[in-house]
Amino acid sequence: MRNNEYRKAYSYLKLCNINDTCDLTSQEHYKAITINNERITRLRGNINYLLSLIVEYGYLYDGLIGTENWYNFQVQLFHFDSDTNNLVLEPVLRKALSKNLISPITYSVTMDRHSYSTTGTQIYWTSPFDTNNPHFSVSEKEKIILLRESIGIYGFTFEFIKNKNGKWVVMNTY
Repeated sequence: MRNNEYRKAYSYLKLCNINDTCDLTSQEHYKAITINNERITRLRGNINYLLSLIVEYGYLYDGLIGTENWYNFQVQLFHFDSDTNNLVLEPVLRKALSKNLISPITYSVTMDRHSYSTTGTQIYWTSPFDTNNPHFSVSEKEKIILLRESIGIYGFTFEFIKNKNGKWVVMNTY
């Protein structure tokens, strides 16, 4: 993969989304769009291939494919953004969690990433994405803690802090 090129193109386009001085007709902008579209196409192809492997072999845990390969596999699943309601991955990851093939944190962060990308909120609040509403009632916090405990996350606390851009992010203490 052309990771550095993909990262640069994605960062450039993300900056253009918030910076109104970006020249949308420039060659640089066109090149970034082209490279980013290639990145998206490759990610979709990789995900489809990985899903076919999961169907055939089950969840590809680190003991089966090695730690480095597992990390790359997990990154691909993490970026499976078309599965916005977790309809595809949730059953696969839930089964892997029940067999102790993944940790509760890996499970929850992946579920939260997908949930946040769709709804702007999280289920377990284990991903450090920004939010506009950092204030939970006591009952909401208790619900989050119960949800975490239901998948095996015990004793972890969380709070919201403002990042350097003025956005609220969740900080977990593990």
